[in-house]
Amino acid sequence: MIIKNANIVTLNDTFIGSINFNETILNIDKGDLNNSNAIDFEGDYLFPGFIELHTDNLEKHFIPRPNAIWPNKIAAAIANDNEIISSGITTVFDAILVGNYTKIRTSILDDIITSITRGKDLGLFKADHHLHYRCELSDPELLDTLEKYSDNKYIALASLMDHTPGQRQWRNKEKMLEFYSKGSNVTSHGTYDFDEKMLRLEETAKEAEKKNRPKVSNIWRDKKIIMASHDDTTEEHVNEASKNGIYISEFPTTLEAVKQAKKLKMKTVLGAPNFIRNKSHSDNVSVNDLVDNNFDLVDIFSSDYVPLSLIQSVFKLLDKGVNLSESTKLVSYNPANSVGLDDRGHIEINKRSDFLRVSYLENTPLIKEVYVKGKRVN
Repeated sequence: MIIKNANIVTLNDTFIGSINFNETILNIDKGDLNNSNAIDFEGDYLFPGFIELHTDNLEKHFIPRPNAIWPNKIAAAIANDNEIISSGITTVFDAILVGNYTKIRTSILDDIITSITRGKDLGLFKADHHLHYRCELSDPELLDTLEKYSDNKYIALASLMDHTPGQRQWRNKEKMLEFYSKGSNVTSHGTYDFDEKMLRLEETAKEAEKKNRPKVSNIWRDKKIIMASHDDTTEEHVNEASKNGIYISEFPTTLEAVKQAKKLKMKTVLGAPNFIRNKSHSDNVSVNDLVDNNFDLVDIFSSDYVPLSLIQSVFKLLDKGVNLSESTKLVSYNPANSVGLDDRGHIEINKRSDFLRVSYLENTPLIKEVYVKGKRVN
């Protein structure tokens, strides 16, 4: 197949041209192409498909309202896949919470893992899905849970988290209480009993984290699964991760942690919703401020809880004077490269034909078409 008159975004340039492709990209040409059989993009942008390393968007399809668990689990997973693909994400690492304090999220763990596994096995998804285990180190029962689920063939990434009250993301306990007791967390995670009972878990959680961290690290190291640290707040957090062979720092919460991660050659993953909203929902460092002060501090954008935030971030960066080639790397090439996906992430001959057709209208990017391995899926 051939696409012509496309504004092609490559690693180093953006130009009007054409591409010839099947499952992989066969040829790229600059300039006009006189071929009546070619698909005419009419000057719309042709972006590489986005690579999402950490989104928990799947959970809200399993729990669409507080305490309302959707009964058909495959249907929930497919609904999430449709939202993911329509947002331009062609490869997604579904971030699944393994270990937690709350019964409702624990209750859907088996269903979520099973639905992604079956969906992959049966070829039901449009996007390429991988499992990302978010390992809650502060859960005393984490190791028992991992023993049951750690051999899944689709695990590709594991992040080490610590949501003990007073630590990392929740170093401000009042912010934690606000998040778990009010509407910001209701639709995606259900209702919570975040009260004195939760706070009493603080000491237990600290003990569990100390025991779990080295054991969980060894589990994934032995299985050769890439690991990421999560919510690094201090230089010590970053140093500890680096010593354990971790080279991805997800959502560092302070400028101090971001700078230390870059100093140690780690890849930083920052929240695109934080960037779009100009602030963090949990009072962490503003990604917008990071970009304004030193664009090089940010390696990767994650859509986190808003899939459409990736394409919006690309164009917000363009408004800030960052060219499309550089801004697009944050949502395609950089995340792909960080997890060893060498066959995708940018528009180049012999790479997978995962790409998007995007127009820009009234300051809003519109994803018109999505292709995965050369087949239009949206």
